[in-house]
This record gives sequence, C-alpha cells and structure tokens, in this order.
Amino acid sequence: MSPASKAREPRSSISTSNSEKRGILAGCAGWTIPVSAASHFPLAGSHLERYAAVLPAVEINSSFYRSHRPETYARWAASVPADFRFTVKAPKIITHLLKLSGTTQALESFLSEVASLGSKLGCLLFQLPPSLACDTKGARIFFRELRNRFDGTVAFEPRHASWFDAKADALLRDLHVARVAADPPVVPSAANPGGWTGAVYHRLHGSPKMYYSAYPEDYLRRLAELLRSEASTAAAAWCMFDNTAGGMAMSDALSLIRQLPDSSGQSTGLTRSEKSAGGKKSAVQLSKPVAASQSYLVQLSLPLVNGAGKAFPQELFREVERDLTAQFSDTAVFTRAPLAVPSKGNSTVTPAEASITYEVTIQQVDQEWWREYRRVLHKRFREHPIDVKLGSMNALAQPERS
Repeated sequence: MSPASKAREPRSSISTSNSEKRGILAGCAGWTIPVSAASHFPLAGSHLERYAAVLPAVEINSSFYRSHRPETYARWAASVPADFRFTVKAPKIITHLLKLSGTTQALESFLSEVASLGSKLGCLLFQLPPSLACDTKGARIFFRELRNRFDGTVAFEPRHASWFDAKADALLRDLHVARVAADPPVVPSAANPGGWTGAVYHRLHGSPKMYYSAYPEDYLRRLAELLRSEASTAAAAWCMFDNTAGGMAMSDALSLIRQLPDSSGQSTGLTRSEKSAGGKKSAVQLSKPVAASQSYLVQLSLPLVNGAGKAFPQELFREVERDLTAQFSDTAVFTRAPLAVPSKGNSTVTPAEASITYEVTIQQVDQEWWREYRRVLHKRFREHPIDVKLGSMNALAQPERS
C-alpha cells in the first residue's frame, strides 16, 4: 500500500497490488459477443462467462453512464477465472460534470461499488471530456484523494492538448497514474503511453472512423510486438478495443491475442480457450467468419427532462433498466447517456439536448412487446415522445460517445 494509503484509510479504501505481474491484458469495451465471432467462444454460459474463457480482461464502460450495485460486481467477479481482470470506467459525474473537483462523495460511492470485484479489479479508468484543459493543481488534489482510497492501477485518458506536456507528465508519474495511449490521438504524443510507467494502457477507438473501423493485420502485429516489450518492464500492459459500433473490437482482440506469447514467451497463435483445449484451434478462423443469423440492435431513447427543463425522477430510469434486464438479461443491455450541461446563463436544458439511450442486443425482435412497452413508457414520461429504432448490428448508426 502506498504511503498515502497508510496515512489515511477511509471506509471505502481498496488495496490491490501494483507490483503484481500480470503481463498483457487485452480485451474489449464490454463483453457482447457479435454473431460473426460466436464460433470462437464456448456455447455454454452467460455472455461474460463465454467472453472470459477466451479473453483475459474487459473494460466496463456502462459504469460511466450508471452505477451498478455491489452485488452485480460481485456476481461478475464470481463468473470469471481467477486470473481475469476488469477495468472499470469512472462515472461521468466525476469526470464530466464535477470535472475532478469536489468529487469526494461521488468517488466514495464509486469505490464502494467496484470493491466487490475483489482481486479481479485490475484498473480504474478516468476519461476526461475533450474540453477539459489541464489544471495541474486540481488534478493533484483529485488524484491524491483517489490514492488515499485506492492503490491499484489507474489509467487516465485526457483529451485536451494541454495535458500532453512535460509538467503534466511529471505530475501523473509522481502520483502513479498511467496516461492512456489512445488511437486516434488528439495530438501526436497522445498515441504513446505517458505518466507512470509501472503500467501501460492502450485504448483503441477505431481509425480512421472512430468506433467503427477495424485495425489492419500489420498494425496488430506491430502492436503485439510493442505490448511484449512493454510487458517486460511494466507490471501490466493493457490493450482495450473500443471500436465496438460495427463489431470490429472483438475480431481485432482475437487477432491480437493469437499473436501474444504464452508463459514461455513464444507466440502460440491460440486463444485462452484453445490453450485450455490442448492447443486445438477453433474450427473457423478469423479470416473466414461463419455465416450466422442476423443480430439486431434496438435503441430506446428517453428524455432526461420535461419541456420546462425539469429533470424526470431517477427512479423512472432505474425502472426502465430493471424492465429491460428482466426481459433481455443484463448482458444484453447497454446504456448511453449523452451529456447535456447547461450553458452559462441558462439553467435549463431542452429535451432535445438531454436524453438517455438504452441499447439492447437481440437475436429476434418481438415487435408486439416493443409496441406495448413504448405505450407504457409514453404514459410514464407524461406523453413525451419515445424514440425506438431497430437496425442490424453492422448497419445501425450509433449515437456519439463520450
């Protein structure tokens, strides 16, 4: 535990080990398995159990949009192998609304929830909005407070050019915070890891089209070589694919891990499940995905505020989440909440600016159920329009992400 942690240990203090050697941890933002990649995963188990049989780590992004109960995190932890690791993205109230200032209560709440992951909590990810410029004084206060409560790996993804200089880098290094190597980078130096070198965290959003584009094989080969080098000196080298909109993240992650070394340092060309099966590869290779039945994405958009700019009660949205997870399971439901922050001099936000979108991945569409549920929501939200869109996983346009 760090000296700061020893000096002060609040009730939600979480102790992990930064010195634990974890090697290369590659995975995706979320554990939804696209139909095109299903043949590479076991048939039995939940989505997460199947995912964790093949990939060694995952990034939980839904925590940015909504909190999860400690029981949910505990259930996820119990369903994966002992060496599997989770990264959890910090909630938007900390990074986008409070902007790292006055976060004590929100930070305590977040840490008390993720503590239920236990030893399988590998990293906390803090992604800033592109508009948030570097404030070294404020950042030092925030990360010191975080370090008083959490001594595990912290990855930090700033997206304003002012964060990428020697002064900011020295601050992050001093506080043991690893700056994310992001693609596409906001400035050239953002493509390289920065800050603390005890851990490395690559976050690949897709390029040239963010969230959609796949990475070419030669890029993934060079990335595998880089990760091998980084893992030789850092406690862990993370690589998370966030190009999930067209289902490319999973194929990229699978292609990458086939090029990563086993315990002997040699590339095996096998996934975790194939190694467990004694080296027998999946019948279908990445270059020839199986033909599969259509997978659909339903997007349900709800207003956060009424016509006067007054927020709807949070219980309404929790009820929607319960409805959807009860109908489709929690692994099929993902929440996107575009942020709408009032401008100066205007304390209200119009409904068009403030909405939350629930995305549900399904194999079959029960249109009668959706029609009835839309009527129910129309009443709950006081006759406000309820937008429901249906499209294929590979064709449906996605809302812009934070």
